[in-house]
Amino acid sequence: MMTTTRQMIRTAALACVGLPLVLIVAVAGPARGMLSPGDAYCAALGYEPIIVLTKKGEKGMCRLPDGRFLDAMAFFTGRVGLDASYCAKQGLEARHVEDRQICGSCTVCVMPDHKQVRVSQLMGLQLRETTCGDGLCQVPENSQVCPADCPSGGADEFCDGNSDHICDPDCVEAELPDPDCVACLGDCNGNGEVTVDEVLRGVNIALGAALLTDCPSFDRDASGEVTVNELVQAVSNALAGCQ
Repeated sequence: MMTTTRQMIRTAALACVGLPLVLIVAVAGPARGMLSPGDAYCAALGYEPIIVLTKKGEKGMCRLPDGRFLDAMAFFTGRVGLDASYCAKQGLEARHVEDRQICGSCTVCVMPDHKQVRVSQLMGLQLRETTCGDGLCQVPENSQVCPADCPSGGADEFCDGNSDHICDPDCVEAELPDPDCVACLGDCNGNGEVTVDEVLRGVNIALGAALLTDCPSFDRDASGEVTVNELVQAVSNALAGCQ
């Protein structure tokens, strides 16, 4: 039976009192329909693209032969799993780059002549066509290469780090600095630490029993809600100190 979001939140709360933290993600099965760039990359490598159900909806993942589950888009852009990338399988060095001259944010293979080439170019991947200005923010567009379609601070696989009063979720995921992201998730009073009472306050916000205004620092990705991942990070901050 699929674990409900409410049950997952309660599981995170139990970690505050020393019980093991276990999060269960529901696997929906193989991805269907038109493949996203991440799914196409995963499948082209002979791995298994799947969809998992999260609080925010469906999320593409890539299951590797060694059992690892990687975020498909993060894998495609090289933020994770470089050891399993196309480059690595070809005996080439793989790098994640954020360079407007190359791609914005992507995986590149370092060729014998030291030239960096996009992995999608080497593989000849047929990805969705997109045009800057069509109102759709799609790979390879991001806020740097196409601000007309991808607003600053949005989820576009690129951490812009701009001071725009929006915590860029890509900066949070990549653990890169963004002046609008809170210094310590779960620190409601700004004293540099997270207490059990503050974690429980976050749990109540996630369950709808309290308002987000009671502790805005829980909403690290500026989504307007407190997610399981944010609760887990708050628990970590309470146990190990702010990160």
